[in-house]
Amino acid sequence: MLSLEQLEVFRAVVKAGGFNRAASELFVTQPAVSRTIRQMEEALGVKLFYRCGNRRKVSLTPAGEQVLHFADQVIALWGRLQHEIRSDTSEDRQSTVSIACGPTSSRYILPELLRRYNSIYPSVRFSLRVWTTAPDIDADVLSGHADLGVQTDWFVSGEFHLVPLFRDRLVLIGPPGEGTDEFPSRPAEVGTLSFITTPRGTPYRTFLERWSESLAVRLEPRMEVSSVDILKQLVRLGVGYAITSEISVVQDLAEGAVRLLRAPGLPLEYNFYAAYVPQRPLSSAASALLALLKGAAFPASYDVGPKAVAG
Repeated sequence: MLSLEQLEVFRAVVKAGGFNRAASELFVTQPAVSRTIRQMEEALGVKLFYRCGNRRKVSLTPAGEQVLHFADQVIALWGRLQHEIRSDTSEDRQSTVSIACGPTSSRYILPELLRRYNSIYPSVRFSLRVWTTAPDIDADVLSGHADLGVQTDWFVSGEFHLVPLFRDRLVLIGPPGEGTDEFPSRPAEVGTLSFITTPRGTPYRTFLERWSESLAVRLEPRMEVSSVDILKQLVRLGVGYAITSEISVVQDLAEGAVRLLRAPGLPLEYNFYAAYVPQRPLSSAASALLALLKGAAFPASYDVGPKAVAG
């Protein structure tokens, strides 16, 4: 399924006549643009661009022309929806939208989306409620304090209506430096290494425990910290290893501050969902936020061997 963000990247490439110029206009890297177009081509099973000899300029294939027509229509409809939401009643336009989420989505995913939302609906007030455990997020939504919750695969509840949002990967990171990126696969070796993780009940701790069970090894974390930022800093300093979300270490990997390691069962794809109570209709402002979340695309930034998909 194509996302609104992918279509916007596609149109930017068409308008700019090439990937490099489109990347500059979108304030992203050229590989990120190329990756988005490749994902679209793989999803549709066709080539969208002819690459010219120097690869700096591109032109549309017949299939690309069809996609451009479709993209123009979809983006125009999105603009119409924005206009209609803006023209809604004064009470809705001045309402407050609240979202409950965990530290990863609040730190690395939602700020840019909230910036976009605020630029479209500047009169809507917004509340971001950050919790460290999934039950706290569920309770916040069930109580009505939050309109929407953002949850991951392992913690979705049957009490909510769930809307798929975007996909990330859990990865294993280690201290920077030279050496193999292969992680010890023997349980005896893995059990001797120092792991840093978050408190019990948090997603990263839960997965670390499940991962160690899959390796038939007992892991006792050497250090427990309250935030991903502290966890990453300790890994940078060589204190130990950690499992975290790929989106949280994109910049660290690019700077060589940490190393991505291959290990059994990792990287592991997982999904984020928006959760809300079906018996409690969303306001127009909350529905617009949900539409914006659904249209977002966060392609993986690093490829580390075959992907292991949770089954």
